[in-house]
This record gives sequence, C-alpha cells and structure tokens, in this order.
Amino acid sequence: MLRNDSEEMQEGQQGGGGNVVSMPFSRDDDDTGTAMEAIGEEFVNAPVSTSSSTVGPREESASSCFFLVYLRRLRGAGEKGPPFFAPSVDFIPTFLFSTVIMLTLGVADVYGFEPHGLQAYLPAFAASCALTACFTTAPGAQPQALLGSHLLAALVGLSFAHATHSLEQPLGHLLASVFAVAFLAPVCHIFGWFQPSSAATAVSAVFYEHGQKDGGYIFVIFPVLIGVSIIFVLSWLLNNLIPWRPPYPVWL
Repeated sequence: MLRNDSEEMQEGQQGGGGNVVSMPFSRDDDDTGTAMEAIGEEFVNAPVSTSSSTVGPREESASSCFFLVYLRRLRGAGEKGPPFFAPSVDFIPTFLFSTVIMLTLGVADVYGFEPHGLQAYLPAFAASCALTACFTTAPGAQPQALLGSHLLAALVGLSFAHATHSLEQPLGHLLASVFAVAFLAPVCHIFGWFQPSSAATAVSAVFYEHGQKDGGYIFVIFPVLIGVSIIFVLSWLLNNLIPWRPPYPVWL
C-alpha cells in the first residue's frame, strides 16, 4: 500500500508538472505517530485540578526562604575588619589635638560665656572633636557636615520643645527628643551630613533652659555655632601641621 502511494505521487508530479517531493514512509514512522497520538489523548483527557494545593507549598517556600535569608543577614556581611590593635605614632597628635580643642571649649565656656548666662560647651562636641582630631577624612569631620548638622539639630530640637511645651513634663521633653532625632536623621541623610553627634545636640536643645527672652533660640548661636566654629578652626590649624596626615578639610 505504501508502494502504491509513492508511485501515485510520482505520477502526479510527472502529469501535473508541480514541484512534488516524494517522501518515503516506513513502518517505524507509523508506530511513532500512533504513540504520540496516544500521549496526546491522555493529556487532553487528564482531569484539571481545581484545588490550591500547588500554591500553598510555594508560599511556604517563599516565606521560609525569606526567614533563612534574614537569619543569614543577622550574621553580618562577614567581611574582614580592621586589625584589632594597630599601633601608630599618629595617636600622639590625636591625643594632643583633642586635649587642646576640649580645653579651649572649656575655658571659653567658664571665663567667656558663663558669666553672661551663655555657654560654649556641649557633651556632643566631644564626639565631633574625636572625628576632627582622629578621623580627619571621615564625612562627618568635614565643615559642611560639622556646621550644618549641629545648627539644624539645634533648630529642630528647640522647635519640637516648643511644640510639646504644653504637655506634662518630662513627657513633653521626651516626646520632643524622640521626634527631633527622628526628623534630623533622614534630613542629614539627604544632605550627606554624616555627623552622629548632632543627634545629641538636638536632645540638648530640647532640655535647654530658656534663660533669655528669645524662646531659647540663642542656643543656636551659643553654644552651637560658637562651639562648632572653635572645633573646626582649631582642627584646621592643627591637623595641617602633621605632614603625613591628609590636608584638612578634604572638602568644604
């Protein structure tokens, strides 16, 4: 029968003049086609599952994967940190410069501003001094971050202190401190002012006793502006005395 079909196709090509290609068939091809038809019928007739059993395990797998990733992240990045003990002669100028800066702030506070009801010394200035005297290339040690973050912190702290003034104390001061730091952190992040000690300035501004008739905003000038200016000027003059240190400031 297959032979007759092949002969008929050849006769049709000769009689009709069309481009007909004769394709020989074999019994193996016929068997393969029958098997494929049987598989197709089984696939079509297979019942469709309407249950959501396949979705549950996927959701469980996703949640478990997130939990495992979170646990791995809790271990940290695993990168190699700086050496635990790194002796250097640079600790000598760091010690001397920190002493000079903090003593200058203390003397200015006691003999210059305190007799007039003002101040030039804040605990937050100690952290800023550590940055400018030791980590001179850090972003927080640069003048833009140093001045901008402390001035903004003083304004924000005083503003929130006025906003919560009518509340019972110390609840009002505590709430003002919370919102002052929470507001200051993202703003400093936007401007690139990486100066953590400014958060302490914001809290100090909240608890500042308003001795002057200015709503307490003299705090922005004394001690914040004066104190930060003293830190920057002394750090600028002292750090550049050391030839192996990078020029300070790195940027304005």
